[in-house]
Amino acid sequence: MEAEDRQKAEAEAKKAAAAAMKVKELPQLSHDKGLDLKAIHDRGIVEIVEHKVEEAPHPDPAPGVRFVVTNHAVEAGHHGTIVEPADDGQWKVRIDGGSFCVLSPDAFHTAPPPVASVTLKKRVDFVSVRHGEDVTPHYNEPAEAEAVLKNTAEILTIFEQVIVSVEGHTATPDAKIDAWAHSLAQARADKIKSVLVELGIEADRLKPIGLPGKFGSGHHDLVLKVVSL
Repeated sequence: MEAEDRQKAEAEAKKAAAAAMKVKELPQLSHDKGLDLKAIHDRGIVEIVEHKVEEAPHPDPAPGVRFVVTNHAVEAGHHGTIVEPADDGQWKVRIDGGSFCVLSPDAFHTAPPPVASVTLKKRVDFVSVRHGEDVTPHYNEPAEAEAVLKNTAEILTIFEQVIVSVEGHTATPDAKIDAWAHSLAQARADKIKSVLVELGIEADRLKPIGLPGKFGSGHHDLVLKVVSL
């Protein structure tokens, strides 16, 4: 029975991977929602930018790339985000829901690039901290961060079916990227998720991932990508 369950999970995972390969676009909005979106964009704080993708090949595995597990005894069918290279050509990944594991390249399919991003015209900057200090995130400009996240929540309410990767970045130098740096980046992503949930966005639509230093932008900031419709 266990073998049958595993085969079923793997089949479902491969089906999900095939679906993810199809080129998708943001849904057309009703007239009223279109006006609401324009009003948000006109504030000049955030906007949703669609990326035109002519084809959807499998991108190479890289930090920040989304994936679906297709061949794994425990994680088959689960989605997640690649964190960093591991030993022997494997990858350390974060499964949606919070757990970490190491997968070989033949155990998962990468998803195509994001169809859109929520572009922050005013950045959510975090206070820098010394290596080894408490990773609890704090904003450089709390009022500005609050305005950015409020507008972001309004956009995600208009596009109520999208799933978003919430990336927490740091300015950590290569030599200092360690477990603490990953914890710092993850804490920032988790904080943004918690704020957006408080603003009414469903938790299962938000996939937080910490990408410190070279694995992200290399800045103390936030990036939001639409990874599924």
